[in-house]
Amino acid sequence: MDTENGCGITEMQRKVASAMMTCGEDETLGDVLGRSGVTAEEYAAWLEDGRFTGYLAEAAYRAVEAAAPRVATALARVAQSNVQAMKLYFDILWKMKKDGGGRDGGLDLIRDEIFGGPDPDGGEE
Repeated sequence: MDTENGCGITEMQRKVASAMMTCGEDETLGDVLGRSGVTAEEYAAWLEDGRFTGYLAEAAYRAVEAAAPRVATALARVAQSNVQAMKLYFDILWKMKKDGGGRDGGLDLIRDEIFGGPDPDGGEE
């Protein structure tokens, strides 16, 4: 028999909650429950217990709070990379216009990668 662990929930409920917070992004709730040996009916009954849902909500909050610094760092890196890519694009564009060079297919490719489409003003200054 699964006994309470001091949180008002059973050890199995705690383990399932933990597995839910650490599962892979391609895993479903069914995968987590199946791996834990818990039926959907049993889990549905747990959702009627405010102690379990409260514990689950707190675990989710802690998981998000713990991940926030990693997410912020990743977003900052993406933003920095995008800024550097935009600077490079405009540096190349300025140099080509200064040198009198025409449009280059490579430049179009860079522009499309950075901005997702053709130059809205057709390359005009």
